[in-house]
Amino acid sequence: QQTNALHADLGTAVAYAKVRLLLTVGKSAKIVADSAKNVAKYNLQTKSFTDVLSACNNLKKFIKDYDIVLVKGPELTNWKWPSKN
Repeated sequence: QQTNALHADLGTAVAYAKVRLLLTVGKSAKIVADSAKNVAKYNLQTKSFTDVLSACNNLKKFIKDYDIVLVKGPELTNWKWPSKN
């Protein structure tokens, strides 16, 4: 419950920061996207992916030259960039 509330709070902060595009990966991160979309009083684009590989394979559709990108992830995972193989 507390984890969901914290993710929802993060979504609110994203909306208040006027982020234009929010890409998320995983169930908990989707809570961030849903919260941000509900709070935003502007056209916030969101896209949620189920796994890292799907997100990485679609980044070129969303990210343009000179965009600023913030990557946030859980501290306790053994996450690694997917290989290009």
